[in-house]
Amino acid sequence: MVRNLRIIIMLIAGIIVSILGLINRYDIKTLSITMIIVLAIFFILGSIIQKIVNRVYKQVRKKEKEQMISELNKKHEKANDDENQDDMADDNEVDNNKQPVEDSKTD
Repeated sequence: MVRNLRIIIMLIAGIIVSILGLINRYDIKTLSITMIIVLAIFFILGSIIQKIVNRVYKQVRKKEKEQMISELNKKHEKANDDENQDDMADDNEVDNNKQPVEDSKTD
């Protein structure tokens, strides 16, 4: 999850505005008002972008978890099927090895 995206966006916008203000030689009052407006706008935009990114991140994580669970379930089912087949094979071997017992009493 992204925590400080809105602050980073806001600060980048502030740096750009301050550089442009210095290049264009704005007075302090105009630069301050412009800076406050730009910072407020980009804080709001950054908050919206951060919410969207977090929502997408959660959806991706949820899909990864579901995929991992389904893979584990498939492996578990396969292991159970293999175990059941081994048990059936063992039962068949026991049944095939049964031979009638002859009475070999000698008197």
